[in-house]
Amino acid sequence: MSSENSASSLPLSDEELEQVEQLAALNYTTNEVGRFFGIHLTAWKNAYEAPGSRIKAAYERGDLKARATTEMAMYENAEKGNITAYQLWKKASDEKTVENIKQRLINGEL
Repeated sequence: MSSENSASSLPLSDEELEQVEQLAALNYTTNEVGRFFGIHLTAWKNAYEAPGSRIKAAYERGDLKARATTEMAMYENAEKGNITAYQLWKKASDEKTVENIKQRLINGEL
């Protein structure tokens, strides 16, 4: 995509959405992903933040897939007796538990 992109040239194709997922999985920021496609920052932010944004969904899916794949591998290694993998998995698990409790408190579920 060229730097002349505007909000009217969005949404991205399915192939480009897959690239968004891959870049998110590699920990690129949302702004960096927009620059990757040569999209003006304002147009990118508007498209990303729009209700029902496929770009945001792809970004979040890529981030989640990368974290889940990593944590599943740590868990599998921990089950096999790898102490370091267990410690890393346990830390990530504890952090996720705290975050889930915070979200439940914010949502009035607790």
